[in-house]
Amino acid sequence: MKNGKKDDVQWMQAQFERRVAKLADIVRAFPWEDRAAYAAWLAQTYYLVRHTTTFLALKAAKYGPAELQNHLGVLHHLREEIGHPQVALKDIQALGFDIQNFPEMTETRLLWQNQYYWIEHEGPIPHTGYSLMLEGLAVVAGPEIAARILSAHGKAAAGFLGLHAEADVKHLEMGNRELAGASHAALERTYENLEQSCLLYEAIFERIRAQLAKIGTVVPLKKAA
Repeated sequence: MKNGKKDDVQWMQAQFERRVAKLADIVRAFPWEDRAAYAAWLAQTYYLVRHTTTFLALKAAKYGPAELQNHLGVLHHLREEIGHPQVALKDIQALGFDIQNFPEMTETRLLWQNQYYWIEHEGPIPHTGYSLMLEGLAVVAGPEIAARILSAHGKAAAGFLGLHAEADVKHLEMGNRELAGASHAALERTYENLEQSCLLYEAIFERIRAQLAKIGTVVPLKKAA
């Protein structure tokens, strides 16, 4: 990374695109058409997104009046996230499952717990690495995955992904605006969080596959020769 504002932002954008593209390949290979696999993903997503408004409230407070535009932008984002966990629960119910069928995974817990550290100890900007991962993934692969889910499971079970494939385009733009004014050090920490978040999110997909393969509902991915 070159230590200049424009160079730093370009570097961060390149790292983001590279890392999210790798994650998107894993997500596309997930058996979304399998009802149990999709429900398991929705459950872990619920455990993640029920923390989103708390993350954003803490982040907005860290910005405060000294960085008013970012403060207000995060509050606006917070309002748009209200009710999203309940959408995931409705999709699970439409598939014929209950959230109690899917306990929270250790990988999921590590992912959201990590964000409290980033916000409290590193400040509001580095948390953007986590949100960039989720929102960038929704933009890159969301429409394709949403279409597959709609085809396989119907509209009643496609609410959450359909909502985010559209809304996260705007949220991604908001995150990029925050990074445009960030320091060299803050961008480095943002990338560190992005990398950690991607690794943990990939582990969630791997754990779902491993669990469901044991009961014969999901065919494991073939390892490359």
